[in-house]
Amino acid sequence: MVDWIHKNLANLRLKMIAVDQTQVEYETTQLINYISPIIRANDTRHAIVAFIRDILHKSALLDGFVIECGSSALKSYLPESDLDLVLLAPTSRNNREEIQCLTAIFNSWCDEIADKDEGKSSHSEMTIRNVEFVNARTKLAHCLVNNISVDITVNQIGAILTLTFLEEADRLIGGDHLFKKSLLLIKVQYFCCCYSTATAVKVVYLSLIHI
Repeated sequence: MVDWIHKNLANLRLKMIAVDQTQVEYETTQLINYISPIIRANDTRHAIVAFIRDILHKSALLDGFVIECGSSALKSYLPESDLDLVLLAPTSRNNREEIQCLTAIFNSWCDEIADKDEGKSSHSEMTIRNVEFVNARTKLAHCLVNNISVDITVNQIGAILTLTFLEEADRLIGGDHLFKKSLLLIKVQYFCCCYSTATAVKVVYLSLIHI
């Protein structure tokens, strides 16, 4: 995938130098179609969200609802992007209660791993690995589910508000999700790290005009 993207970004750069905007439009559209999430990828992530909800709701120590947020919910993610979740729980903003919720999440994931090892799990198609608690400014529980990175926080309302704002911005701009397509272009440019920021801005600018 990376080699293909590098090749197409190089083509885009050459086309911009030649100011052949018709060809730039074509190359940009091809690149966006290639990096945009496909239905199967979306279905995989939705299944993981449902799986996480199920095992958390089985925990007697947890009460609340899991909401998908971030680029996954916005459908502007790359294959390597994390799956960001927020647990809305009836707890105060007390730091200790937040850590207790994350500990319960951590333990519920470990219980699922134990059930899987003992053949007791009802989720044979899902595998959890690399469970950890991340003690950062925004504390979270992290794991891999079927090799997709999953991060979950507690009562991070800001993440949900950001998602709502970005969705509204996309609806306002319209143009067959121009805003989300521009986000994808910026992300893939950052991911490849092969050209200057000025080049990335030019690619996004031309895509906004011609897509």
